[in-house]
Amino acid sequence: MADVTVDHSGGSKPWMSASTKMHAHLLLSLFLGTCLEFFDFAVFAQLGKYLTPNFFPPGNVYAEQLSFWATYAVAFIVRPMGALMFGHVGDKSSRKTSLIWSLALMAIPTTLMGCLPTFGMISWAAPVLLVLLRLFQGLAIGGENGTALV
Repeated sequence: MADVTVDHSGGSKPWMSASTKMHAHLLLSLFLGTCLEFFDFAVFAQLGKYLTPNFFPPGNVYAEQLSFWATYAVAFIVRPMGALMFGHVGDKSSRKTSLIWSLALMAIPTTLMGCLPTFGMISWAAPVLLVLLRLFQGLAIGGENGTALV
C-alpha cells in the first residue's frame, strides 16, 4: 500500500496571490472602461430623437435623421484608425499608457458634447463640432478596444 501524506498546516496559502489580484484589478478596470464607452454610444443613439432638432438645420425631418445617423456612424468608421494609432502607442511605450490616453480621449469629447451649443446658437458650427467630437470618440474607442483585448 502506498504512503499518503496529509498537509495539516492549516492552509497558509492566501486566497489570491498578489499577481492574481493585480490581474483581477486590471480586468475590472478594462471591463468598466469598455462598459462606459459603449454606454456613451448607446445613450447617444437613444437620444437621437431629442438631439436631432437641436444640432441639425430644421425643415426636413428625413435630412435631420440622416444627418444624425451619419454622425453616429462616423465614430464607427474611424475605429480602425484609432486601433492603429493606439496600437502603435502601446507597442512603443506601454499598453497602460495607450489605455490611459484612449480613455482620456473618450472623456474629453464626451464632456465637450454636453457643453456644445445648439444649431440655433452657432448655426452650422454645431453639427460640424458634433461630428468632430464623434470622430475623436471613435478614435478613442478603437484604441481602447485594441488595448483592452491584448
